[in-house]
Amino acid sequence: MAQIRPVDDSPFVRLLDREGRVKILDVMIRKPHTQLTADQIADLADIEPSTFHRNKDELEKLDIVHTKRVGNTTQYTTNTDSEIVQALVEAHTELFKHGEEIANSTRYPVEELKSMVLSAEMDRDPSNESW
Repeated sequence: MAQIRPVDDSPFVRLLDREGRVKILDVMIRKPHTQLTADQIADLADIEPSTFHRNKDELEKLDIVHTKRVGNTTQYTTNTDSEIVQALVEAHTELFKHGEEIANSTRYPVEELKSMVLSAEMDRDPSNESW
């Protein structure tokens, strides 16, 4: 049987290629209606701002984030119309729906996963502007 090898220019591989990028995606999925600066994204993702800047071009190429200048500040929002973003949101939601199953096989306690699910649901609510 032929072995399937990843294609380096595949959007899937490019998207999930780096841990920092995955952390950025997690923030952008959880805050889809919030305009965030690079520093805010880096802080929420627990990465260095330079990591965000190294990855933002790829996220823009894949049409996952929108960039907007507001005065002297650049703000980023999630492109919720993107099919990639919609698929990621669905996968993110499904993973959290099955949190108790995942908790049995990961380092996260069930209560922490439940808290993460609640937080993710609140973050997806466009009327919730709290951090």
